[in-house]
Amino acid sequence: MSLVIDTSHWPVCNTPLQVVWPVPGNPAHLHSFHRITDWLEFLRELDLHAAIPVPTASKYERAQKLCAYTWLESDFSKAYELVALAALEGALLDCYGRKVIEFRKCKVKQQGKDFVKISSTEKLKLAKPPMFAELMSYLVEEDGLTDERLAFAQRYQAPAVRFLYETEAARLKRNADARKAIEDPSQLAADEPIVLATIRNRLAHGDSIEGWPWGGLLELIRDLIEYAYRERIQFYPGAIAG
Repeated sequence: MSLVIDTSHWPVCNTPLQVVWPVPGNPAHLHSFHRITDWLEFLRELDLHAAIPVPTASKYERAQKLCAYTWLESDFSKAYELVALAALEGALLDCYGRKVIEFRKCKVKQQGKDFVKISSTEKLKLAKPPMFAELMSYLVEEDGLTDERLAFAQRYQAPAVRFLYETEAARLKRNADARKAIEDPSQLAADEPIVLATIRNRLAHGDSIEGWPWGGLLELIRDLIEYAYRERIQFYPGAIAG
């Protein structure tokens, strides 16, 4: 699926569009686009592989279009980020949703519990569709995503996987520290780490401080989606990566 936008009625800008996007060795390089055609060509380089299922591909293309519209208005940047993250969450749910539920059940058995005898409340929790943070954790820890296997990290020669999710151990420690801080105000609780789930939640739930656009986020999401669907891509006849 390739990005198609009619820009015939778009105004000509006197100043270039400046976008922070990584280059090898510099994760915060400032790109300048003087012509809309150059900007759209840049975004078309981020097309998804043709093998990606339509529900995910259509959401991702919508994010691409919103990103393109930043040529007209910078406020579109936060809209495209939220839609792109929704596309990623949908892709992960499609690829790993059932696997995560089965993984939860396996952990229950490993704890020595009899699945048949656990409470109905626990069973409902086990069967609940996984949230974005849990899906990201499964992607890395159970489906083997490393910087060596992530195209984004290899392309820009920079680590990326550790910024994708919060490990369970880190989350448990942070929650424990938060409880201590409630009991003892002199104790400082650690802030929630800035990972993809945090970014998505802040965008979706009206965080008062949005900050600057996340440079390279669309490209990172494209690569994560293609990693999740890598087997489908591998056996897709005649397709060429976007």
